[in-house]
Amino acid sequence: MITRIWHGRTKAADADLYLQFLQEKGIQDYINTPGIVEVRIGRNVEADVAHFWTISTWKDMDSITAFAGDPVDKARYYPEDDKFLLEFEPTVLHYETFTPLEIGPDSIVPDSICTDCGTYFPSDKPIPEVCPVCADDRQFVGPEGQTWTSQDKLRYKHNVLIKPIREGLYSLKMNPSFAIGQRAFLYCSEQGNLLWDCIPLLNEPTETFVRGKGGLSGIVLSHPHYYSQMNLWAEAFDCPIYIHESDASWIMDPSPRIQLWKGDTLKLGDATLYNLGGHFPGSCVLQVQDVVNGKGEPARTGDIEPVKSGAGALLAGDTLYIAPSKDFVAVSYSYPNHIPLPGKTVKDIFEKLADIPFDTIYGAFEYQSLEGNAKEILKKSVQRYQEAYGW
Repeated sequence: MITRIWHGRTKAADADLYLQFLQEKGIQDYINTPGIVEVRIGRNVEADVAHFWTISTWKDMDSITAFAGDPVDKARYYPEDDKFLLEFEPTVLHYETFTPLEIGPDSIVPDSICTDCGTYFPSDKPIPEVCPVCADDRQFVGPEGQTWTSQDKLRYKHNVLIKPIREGLYSLKMNPSFAIGQRAFLYCSEQGNLLWDCIPLLNEPTETFVRGKGGLSGIVLSHPHYYSQMNLWAEAFDCPIYIHESDASWIMDPSPRIQLWKGDTLKLGDATLYNLGGHFPGSCVLQVQDVVNGKGEPARTGDIEPVKSGAGALLAGDTLYIAPSKDFVAVSYSYPNHIPLPGKTVKDIFEKLADIPFDTIYGAFEYQSLEGNAKEILKKSVQRYQEAYGW
């Protein structure tokens, strides 16, 4: 591995603003570059001057070149640095990095994460011959048979891409894609940040980014396929996990942090969790609000366009499945195995949706975003189901 160190100085009065800038923009660029292992920010304030270091560790020099360009030893700066830095140091340092245990294919950490669905099984218990989540009709075991991996191996082979979706909402997705390949969402709110659904990987750059946004007040799960490494995330951010009691039997890694909720709705700050059922009995969607400024207008930062309608959005996991054409919203018992739901269940889901205010849906996969016209697409989808089921 290779470590890259950059150093810069600001006025002490600008130290907090520059730290915020590094956390919100600089660190995100590191995170979104394949090959990053971890990144940290160092700061030391001396009298009127603040010293900053970014210390990043990479798999190899090719990964650093993809981030910094050529020549690789040249420091990389942003236009915003003009407002803060006292000078622009021309170069950075690189050096080889060695650890007592080099994390790689021969990691001693037990393999206990299913490679087909990303579910974690406690390593202090016998690992099942076949993952029960994937043995169920709603999922599948791949053609190569049951295989397992570990968190260390995931950190070695993957990173997490973090993308701004709109003000106060970010998607998090493993790169290269792993297991089901879903994206999680970080919803930022003054009443507490929430992680919607989970991904199997939590690495240092991702943890740094989330902490820079205020950490987590809770982790909210749509259904068992996305439980993955929920306890790892909950331990890191010291927060509870919310799972509908109807899906309790699918928890493979029990924890006192898990809070089972019941009923049709659960209020979490300014967000509301709705149990729709269908894919799983406890399948849910999370309705989140538009972030507004003090004037009651949609807030915006940089080039992130605000949602102007004020109707809010649904984070759907695959409780609702947006078609690649974006002209249809489907519900199903099993999406990969094409097993339909009974007509009455489908009808119940759409009747529950009719009472929820939203105009936007964000699904589990990157193409699954209906922005502004979700109600219209949903209405058209209901009509197709009515024709099929004869309601």
